[in-house]
Amino acid sequence: MFKAYHSVKLLKTVQMIGFISFFAGWFFIDFYALAILFCFLFGVLGQGIGLHRYFSHKSFETGYIRHRLLILFSVLSTTGSILHYAAGHRYHHAKSDTEQDIHSPHYGSWIHAFFSWFDKDKLKNIPLIYMKNLVKDKNVVFSHNWYWHIIILYNFALFMIDPRLVIACYLIPVGYTRFSGGIQSMLLHMNIRWINYRNYEVKDQSHNSWLFNILTFGEGYHNNHHRKPNDYNFAHRWYEFDPTAMVIRTCFADNKIVDTTQLKKG
Repeated sequence: MFKAYHSVKLLKTVQMIGFISFFAGWFFIDFYALAILFCFLFGVLGQGIGLHRYFSHKSFETGYIRHRLLILFSVLSTTGSILHYAAGHRYHHAKSDTEQDIHSPHYGSWIHAFFSWFDKDKLKNIPLIYMKNLVKDKNVVFSHNWYWHIIILYNFALFMIDPRLVIACYLIPVGYTRFSGGIQSMLLHMNIRWINYRNYEVKDQSHNSWLFNILTFGEGYHNNHHRKPNDYNFAHRWYEFDPTAMVIRTCFADNKIVDTTQLKKG
């Protein structure tokens, strides 16, 4: 079933190039609006909605075409295949801020937590039950098996149109996605005075942050999320606003919205 090439070193390298491009790449392009749009497509649709709330937590149901669209942007975000990301993220919730957590800032270096640089051996040790439902999805399995092929073909198309589009429509968006993910995996698991706060006393060190919520387009209420992992809406107080949840509700969710307090492994 699984025949893909997945190199952790290659993923780390591309993500780091993207992260540098997120800060320096703007000087080499003219397509600023396009770069911002693709930051949204990769960081919000790909990672926030697709990889995180849809594939990992099953917090809503969507139609067939939108399902495949989320698969595409999940792959192009270059955050790891859907199978790898979902299994690792579900395991993170089960073992959050313990020695078994694959990217806790409290066990290991902060830099590894920020970039979610986990050992390949740790990923191999995650029980297959954490991706059980996803291996039944032939489109998800296809995206896993042809992961780098899809990314390379996309970049080849961009390069043939204009080489600068590789920076604007791939590297900068990948960098923003990694920046947003790093905030969630490191900074929102730390008690930063005046910026972070908690609504719930949960077993881990997850926090909320109005500032990081702005920078991540709604992923900043991490303590709320760890209290109710399968809730599509991270805003739990009247003064909290989750723009990603609004996008889900208006563009992706079909009828049934899942709102549970337990993370289901299957």
